[in-house]
Amino acid sequence: MAKNTYFETDKKLKKKKIRRIAFSITALVVFTAVFSLIFVLPSYNYSLYALITGESPKENNEEGETEEVNFDSFEKNYLFYCFDEEKKNLDFVLTCLVTAPDGGIEVEAFSPGTSVTSGSSTMSLSSYYLTGGVNSLKEAVEILGEKKIDSYLGSDPSSFKSVIDYTGTFKISPESPINYRGDDFNLTLPKGESNVKGDTLYKYLLFLSFTGSDGIKKQAETVKDIILTSLSEENLNRADSVFSKITNNLTTDITVLDYKRSEDVIKYMVKNKKTLDNS
Repeated sequence: MAKNTYFETDKKLKKKKIRRIAFSITALVVFTAVFSLIFVLPSYNYSLYALITGESPKENNEEGETEEVNFDSFEKNYLFYCFDEEKKNLDFVLTCLVTAPDGGIEVEAFSPGTSVTSGSSTMSLSSYYLTGGVNSLKEAVEILGEKKIDSYLGSDPSSFKSVIDYTGTFKISPESPINYRGDDFNLTLPKGESNVKGDTLYKYLLFLSFTGSDGIKKQAETVKDIILTSLSEENLNRADSVFSKITNNLTTDITVLDYKRSEDVIKYMVKNKKTLDNS
């Protein structure tokens, strides 16, 4: 009887030993799997979310982080102008300096009536454009702004409004109420923020050019806000269409090749828009 008891106890001990070994192996496997999920797989751009849902992991672009730079340093100075053919007058003239990734957007506005001496001629910006076209205007603005212009975009009132309407609705912030009545247009705006489209935005920029140096400064600030607002995910997703709209409506020397070379820069600017506002 004692012999049978000893035999059964020995069998139980062996089973317990086997269970302990099996448990240890299972625990080791589980630990290895968890370790891989937490520490190893993320280094290969995997995530638990991706494994569970089958979707690709999303880019982490929280505030304070920037997108990867996939281009060489970029610096271009653009000339923007609007010319009213009917009135034979330059409505507004601005430059926009874009520097990426370690820079931002700088906009400078000039009164169309500003006199500039170029060679033996001293004329207003409007006169330079009327007598020599965009090339003469570029030279005059380069003297005035003391920086080379790389490309230009010119519009008339109609094409300006059309492009603005296509790219979005924009916010303007007059510092005081506007109730302007002129021979060419009327403009009524409250103090503070307003959402506007092309027609009102054109009139507002034109109104600012009538109000001296403070108005010209505000004009530059407003155009910079327009550019930053237009750098949206929506416009990025239809960038080809936006570029076509611009080139079909504006006078420009920017080519399709220039646009394609700048695609990574445009994407970077959209993803890192907050870093561009260096005002």
